[in-house]
Amino acid sequence: TPDILMDVGKKELDRLTKEKINIQKKLKVCDINSYVKKNKSFYYNDKKSILTDLKKIQKRVKNDVYSKYFHGILKDKDMYDIKSTPVESNHAIAYYISSDLKNSKKGTFYINTSKPETVNKHELYVLSLHEGIPGHHYEINYHLKSEKHDLLKFHNFVGYTEGWGLYCEGLGNYENDIERYFKIQYDIHRSLRLIVDTGIHYFGWEYDRCFQIMKDNLTFSDEQINKELLRYIDLPGQAITYKVGEKTILYLREILMKKGFSIQDFHEIIMKIGPCPLEIMLDKILNNVK
Repeated sequence: TPDILMDVGKKELDRLTKEKINIQKKLKVCDINSYVKKNKSFYYNDKKSILTDLKKIQKRVKNDVYSKYFHGILKDKDMYDIKSTPVESNHAIAYYISSDLKNSKKGTFYINTSKPETVNKHELYVLSLHEGIPGHHYEINYHLKSEKHDLLKFHNFVGYTEGWGLYCEGLGNYENDIERYFKIQYDIHRSLRLIVDTGIHYFGWEYDRCFQIMKDNLTFSDEQINKELLRYIDLPGQAITYKVGEKTILYLREILMKKGFSIQDFHEIIMKIGPCPLEIMLDKILNNVK
């Protein structure tokens, strides 16, 4: 219900804010957001370095995350390309475009390199987990190679797809406090969506109230917040699917691992079920997996 979604959002926001404060205390800084934003050593000077680092992260994730949590071996043909976003897409920070049904090209992770000085080096890891492997690229590529109907290969069941992407952010082996900071900030963003989306479409919140709660908890510019709010206003319920999907996957993982399944087995089950509404995924696992 909207009341439950609002409550979950508030509890998640409280939990994550405490985690961020712990990092702030550990680093002995007064304001972790300001520290990260103003530290010039955290940012790039050129486009090429961004793409080079993303390729290094791709290998790091393959070795440290995929090999630990998934069955099978990834080959070169299973990997994704990394490119700068074309000029017409420079409004986006990053996004993923999948291959086609014939697998005639690789899926591609696009990163906005138009202003290297705004790209934080420590943000790329969590982005790679979500957009690449084991996030969107792995999930979509898995299903493109399956025997599923073509309709299911390209139908965007957002709770499944974006829930999986957010869930994969939690599988990362974060090497330093600033990488962990960005993992937390991304999670705060998705938790705020539960609050703001239900606030707009159920509780009747005004624009200014929604704007202020995002301003208080994110490091976005006013323009970015405005674009986010326009998205939530225009697409009721879409923004909540990230957190709801992640919570559903975590709930199912806990149940299956208590039954003796390994985490690798669990991930294979989620992949074999494939894109579907969350209630169908719940039914297939709770009623059919023994």
